[in-house]
Amino acid sequence: MGVVGLLHALSPIAEECGLSDFAGETWGIDGHSWVHELGTHYATAIVDQRKYDGLVAAMVRRCDAVRNEGVGMVLVFDGAGFPGKHRVNENRARRRAEALTAAHDLEDANECERLYKIALSVTRELLVAVQDALTAAGYLWLQAPYESDGQLTLLERKGLIDGVIADDVD
Repeated sequence: MGVVGLLHALSPIAEECGLSDFAGETWGIDGHSWVHELGTHYATAIVDQRKYDGLVAAMVRRCDAVRNEGVGMVLVFDGAGFPGKHRVNENRARRRAEALTAAHDLEDANECERLYKIALSVTRELLVAVQDALTAAGYLWLQAPYESDGQLTLLERKGLIDGVIADDVD
């Protein structure tokens, strides 16, 4: 997944910067990828116990950090599965199910945690918990019809956001 060597190829024109360099601007953020990335830190609670509090709090803290630098944001979450990725999504679901089954048979906490990270799925229930907390904290978010990257591109092209923060590589 992704373009091999892309970052290296872009390095001659890249500039190092911080969020505060974009104060006063509004950026679109791939909220789905943030949830998945932060979720790996809370995988056992999410997968084994269906407890989302740690992840929800971490997501709000991350948004607070962006807002504290003076940057506005619109978080965009994936909607329905893209039909063209049906086979990819089936393979991911199978891999998650296998990891979950294997984790339940283990007593080694470290190996179990590793497998829970693989088994982690961003479910509708998890997203609702995150989105409710974001709304309560005053953050703007929206659900894309399919994947968030297409919606983020549209928002940027229409001039509704100044840039995009995303690390989804597929």
